[in-house]
Amino acid sequence: MHKQLDFETKFLTIISATALLVAALSATTWLAVKNERNQAHLMQHTLEVLNNLSQIKINLLVPASMVRGYLITGNVEDLSDLERLRVAREAALEKLSELTAESPVLTKEWLALNAALNARREIAERLIALRKSKGLEAARDYLISENVAGQQKSLFQIFRSMEDEEKRLLSENHARLVRARTTSIALGASAILGLFMLIAMTYLLIRKQMQTNLTAQRALEASSTRVTTILNTVADGILTIDQRGIIETVNPAAEQLFGYAASEITGKNITMLMPASYRDNHDGQIRRYLETGEKRVIGKGRETYGQHRDGHAFPIELSVNEMVLDGEKRFTGVVHDITSRKKAQQALIDARDEADRANRAKSEFLSSMSHELRTPLNAILGFSQLMEMDDALPEEHKENVQEIIKAGEHLLVLINEVLDLAKVESGRVELSLEPVEVCAIIAECLPLVDALANKRSIMLSHMGLQGVMVRADRMRLKQALLNLISNAIKYNRDGGSVHIEVQEADQPEKHGLRIRVTDTGPGIPKERLNQLFQPFNRLSAENSGVEGTGIGLTITRRIVEMMGGSVGVESEVGKGSTFWIELPMESAPDAEPEPRHDTGINASPLKGQKKLLYIEDNPANLKLVAQILKNHDHIDLLTADNPELGRELALLHKPDLILLDINMPRMDGYQLLEIFKSVEELTKTPVVAVTAKAMEQDVQRGLASGFSGYLTKPLDIPSFLKTIECCLSGA
Repeated sequence: MHKQLDFETKFLTIISATALLVAALSATTWLAVKNERNQAHLMQHTLEVLNNLSQIKINLLVPASMVRGYLITGNVEDLSDLERLRVAREAALEKLSELTAESPVLTKEWLALNAALNARREIAERLIALRKSKGLEAARDYLISENVAGQQKSLFQIFRSMEDEEKRLLSENHARLVRARTTSIALGASAILGLFMLIAMTYLLIRKQMQTNLTAQRALEASSTRVTTILNTVADGILTIDQRGIIETVNPAAEQLFGYAASEITGKNITMLMPASYRDNHDGQIRRYLETGEKRVIGKGRETYGQHRDGHAFPIELSVNEMVLDGEKRFTGVVHDITSRKKAQQALIDARDEADRANRAKSEFLSSMSHELRTPLNAILGFSQLMEMDDALPEEHKENVQEIIKAGEHLLVLINEVLDLAKVESGRVELSLEPVEVCAIIAECLPLVDALANKRSIMLSHMGLQGVMVRADRMRLKQALLNLISNAIKYNRDGGSVHIEVQEADQPEKHGLRIRVTDTGPGIPKERLNQLFQPFNRLSAENSGVEGTGIGLTITRRIVEMMGGSVGVESEVGKGSTFWIELPMESAPDAEPEPRHDTGINASPLKGQKKLLYIEDNPANLKLVAQILKNHDHIDLLTADNPELGRELALLHKPDLILLDINMPRMDGYQLLEIFKSVEELTKTPVVAVTAKAMEQDVQRGLASGFSGYLTKPLDIPSFLKTIECCLSGA
């Protein structure tokens, strides 16, 4: 359409311009021809004037000869034609008056000529009269007189003047006529040439447009062929419908998709390709769009269902767009079968659900294993700590007890690390990222490893950027640093050193901070560095006598990566190793007043006897707590080995503190806690959980449920006693 308009514009412009040019040339030519005719008329007029002058001169000279003959002969017959010639002269003079009327100069000359001719006529009449009356001599004397001679001379001067003027005009008119004819011929030729150019340009333009149209038609045919080929080979079904929903065209993919031949569905309503529940809604949507212009489906993609010829419904992705053909709205629908995608999505959902079930089962298993392992460990470590506190125990036995405690604590560390690794791998570690001062964390870590370093005479040193901060979880960063520093001490040589350095990362543009922990140990071969972060891989250190689980580095790397950082290692055999943590640098927050932290539990002195109820289904744990508290005379210990008995004792004795196990038969600790909360006399009684359920989510659930404290098995006796004193004192 745009090209057609361009052609029409060009055609009309050329035709108009050329027509205007031809019209201008024609008008100019007509004016030139008119001018030529005027000039020819002027020449004709001048010739007539000259002819009249000649006629007047002839009519003047003949009578003069007749008068002279009469004067000589005296014969009257010589004057016979004098009157006729006079009349002819008068007529010629009258004609000359008409011819010179438009020229002021010639009119003036004509008046002078007329006066001169009248004077000439009077002279002739006088001569004739003198000849008749006085004779030839008298007439001759008058004729040669000065007045007559002067008059004749004046008359012929007038004739010459008028003839000269007319000849001048004749010459000018002739030149103008030549120019006018030349101009008219040139303009006529130009008009003819312009007309020819108009015809030629029109022909060329039409020919060019025909070629353009032919090229466009061929391109359109090629494009149509390509479009048809694309429509016939595209994998998606494509259908077009009119405003009533009647199918107009169907491509082969749509035929295959719905199981119909094009001839079977063309001319029928599109709803035949939909499940029954979608049909009314479709017609309503088209009708609503045509009435209101509200687009709910038009121009949007959505998932719906199509119906195959055999009756089964299948999921499709439908995209509907509007077009206008021949002034009427039509709609194009692109249909994509998403059955495979839906199956894949469902498979992913099933796999995710299965993974969630596996993770839940894993968590439940780990929680159960943690509980089952911590329960006997509670007895092992608890009674071992009691034996260690017994001053009457022989030194030899005390050393044996210390070995038991050491082995139990190692087993507890192993259990904790395995559980920690499970939480990291399942992504259930919750991080609280905030600006953390690195040097402050290192300062907190060093006292915790001093004893381990002093045992082997290993020197600890720390240097680097003071006051710099990283974005991290404070507790988890401390855990990661403790792991690296502990490893640097454990796998070092006696009398060696461990150096901690804080510096900017190697790539400043990343705004990172690197914490380097360098030891003077034996180093690690390069070919084994990639095994360092594999769980339970201690690189043959199992027989070195150094305690460890082989999962600390794995936990460290994964926790640091979760905080947006990275962990790496550099090592040289015989010289030592450097492990580093790199984290994003953080700006220091605005200074706030530091909250006061108590360094210990400031329990007020207990007054009077206190009743403590311990509900626990494991006899060994009941016996352990009884042994721990047997020397605390101000505490009356009540025990119950099942929840029902514990409930009765609590209602009967109204204890000052309740220690409650969670995992018990028939009624768990949470159910029993709810019962205690519902009894008015027990609502203010502190209830502390003492349980082997030590997973992080278990601790959070316990505190959220209303327990005053949450102690995990195996018990640390000093911490256990502090908690009891704190609760009983009301602190």
